[in-house]
Amino acid sequence: MEQNNPPVLFEDARECCGCGSCAAACPKGAIELKEDEFGFLFPSIDSRLCIQCGICKRVCGFQNLRPEPSSGPFLAAASQSEKIVQSASGGVFGALSRGVISQGGIVVGCGVTRADRLRVEHKVAFDRSALNGMYGSRYVQSQTNRLFAEIRLILVEGKEVLFSGTPCQVAGLKGYLGKDYENLLTVDLVCHGVPNMAMLDGYLDRLEVREGSRVVDLGFRTKRDGWRHSLLLRVNFENGSKRYIKSFDSSYYDCFLHLFTLRDSCYSCPFAGRLRPADISIGDFWGVEQLRPDLLTGAGGRLDVNRGISCVLVNSDKGLKWLHRFGGELVTERVAFEDISKMNDQLRHPSICPKERADYLDAYVKDGWDGIERIWKHDTRGEHAKRIIKSFVPKSVKHCIKSLVSRADDE
Repeated sequence: MEQNNPPVLFEDARECCGCGSCAAACPKGAIELKEDEFGFLFPSIDSRLCIQCGICKRVCGFQNLRPEPSSGPFLAAASQSEKIVQSASGGVFGALSRGVISQGGIVVGCGVTRADRLRVEHKVAFDRSALNGMYGSRYVQSQTNRLFAEIRLILVEGKEVLFSGTPCQVAGLKGYLGKDYENLLTVDLVCHGVPNMAMLDGYLDRLEVREGSRVVDLGFRTKRDGWRHSLLLRVNFENGSKRYIKSFDSSYYDCFLHLFTLRDSCYSCPFAGRLRPADISIGDFWGVEQLRPDLLTGAGGRLDVNRGISCVLVNSDKGLKWLHRFGGELVTERVAFEDISKMNDQLRHPSICPKERADYLDAYVKDGWDGIERIWKHDTRGEHAKRIIKSFVPKSVKHCIKSLVSRADDE
């Protein structure tokens, strides 16, 4: 019998983003996404089913798609809707989504689903009520490939679709579709990178044991204390309780922010910069207070820093057209690319892989998230001790110390 040699989808883990476009496109269903030892999803080909057609290689947007650098316009933006409080920054995704839905369109975005346990995955919204679960940030890789075929069918029917995801997910969808659809608007995020669902499961397991109840919802970057102090994780439990956990008190959140738990491809992402695969890119306008204080309400501007301010990169003529059509509730101001990229590292280069990452992944292989929790507690014990000590110092004493230090610097 002739040996069937399926194509090699990637030579190195850095060459695969786990979007699943290859699995979605395979005409024989020969490709399945499977977890590696760290919990990251990679495609695996069943050689018994593979017909060596090569479609899986052709649809790989991560490897094949290289867009032109974004020429803008570049904007600072914020929604005027009260829904902005549910968003992580300026509410641009929500504003565009509500505009699309109001005109009979469909939105595909990341949200939480609940069956046997909480899942973070992409889903389809046909009405405004379904958008509520898509607002805010969820720092984990969601599965998109299960929806690619459905998205194509909706587009062929002529309905307008807004698809939002990480740049590699947008590239994956575009690779799968194989052509541009005028009735498709793609929106990508200024993305640090993604941990995986298995890691988040392990972390949530610990919270559920501590609380004695299942987690039914969560959101990162909640604005309970305003946008500038939004490094909070909100966790809702089945028993009705709700917890807000500061990023430095959450092993999962802190490891994400320190880039220890991202998949390999994130550290060499071809879309971290001005080469954006989507029609519109959105993120936080970090540093707006220092870089463009004239835009803020305190200086007579129109943007409220406490409610949240987004940066927007318009990367195509279609993106500009849809922004004008569906962005009616947005307040926007033109800015320079350098304004929004100066304090957004991922608009200049991919996340830099820290040397400690290998230790954290080794700990995960040996003992799951419990292993990561132990090494994280060991590595951060000094910082936690400092915070505890500072919490007992009266504000008046802190102010006095700052004044003395300031005087010493001036002398």
